[in-house]
Order: sequence, then C-alpha cells, then structure tokens
Amino acid sequence: MVTLRPFTLDDVPALQRIVSGRTTRFTHGYDMTAEEAAATVRRFIDHDLDDPRTHWNRGIERDGDLIGLVKARLRADRAAALSYLLREDTWGNGYATDAVRQFIPLVFADGVQRMEAKHHPDNAASGRVLVKAGFVPTGVTPAQQVGGRTLPPHPLYELRASVLSPRRAPVHARGTPVARRE
Repeated sequence: MVTLRPFTLDDVPALQRIVSGRTTRFTHGYDMTAEEAAATVRRFIDHDLDDPRTHWNRGIERDGDLIGLVKARLRADRAAALSYLLREDTWGNGYATDAVRQFIPLVFADGVQRMEAKHHPDNAASGRVLVKAGFVPTGVTPAQQVGGRTLPPHPLYELRASVLSPRRAPVHARGTPVARRE
C-alpha cells in the first residue's frame, strides 16, 4: 500500500502540507511554515547519518506522493518513542497502519528492544493503528501544562521486540536486510 523512504530536500513542500489543517489539532496546534519544514527535513537527513542511531525518520509515500511521516527517537531509558502523521486527505485508508508495521522492524533492527507511543485522546483512530500494529495499551500520561495550555491525559502503548514473529525479517534502518544469527 505505502512505501517508506528517507527524506530529501525536495520533500519540504510536501512536509509543510502534511503538517497543516486538521492534522495539527492532534500535534502542536498550528500549520508548519516553509522555514520549519525545511529545518525539519534537514534534521531528518542529518539523523540518517548518525552512528549510533538515535532517531529514525521515514517519509510515507503512496504512488510517488509523500503523504506522511513515521519517526522514532531513542529515549534515555533505551526505548524508542514512535510518532506518525498523515496528510488529512489520506486518513482512513490503512496507510498509517501499513507504515507503522513496516517501520517497526527498522527500529528494532538497530537494537532497540521496546517502542512506546501515545495518541491524542480525541484521535481514537490513531489508537487503532497502534493496536493493529501490535502495540498494547499500558496506561495514560498525566495531564501536563505546556506553553500555557493544559494537555489532557494521552493513552500510552508499548511494543517489545521480543513479541515480534520470527517470520518478520528485520531490515536495517538504512534499508538493507539484517542477517539472522542462528
């Protein structure tokens, strides 16, 4: 259904379109500017060069059109925090689930043993994406004060590398298959 790929500088306008409109009500609340999109894409490209890797960022492409992103960052507790975002006009087609399922082995192939995710409480569809991708609910975040506004509790989810099927062949984050150890 969708393909994951590294970001390029040509993706700036597409990323700006992805982080706009109704999509932003589940994120930071405002449309991304062209300057913010350019800085974000440059940061994503730089992350691909990091060794050891602490960030994974992939564009979600459908029929040559960049429609979203999926990313993870390594936290201090050695878990990776997962995020994903789709352009509003592509919601409800299974693209996020497909992208997250493809993305999970990329992160686990780099030695991460646990991934965590949360979603806005008003975005139940995002919770369904996580469950379909194998995540299990683990609780909720506490309400937080951020930038003068109160963020409501967000449902939390977790996926451990140990529960993945051995038939799911991992792929290295740079796109090459990982050799299995017998």
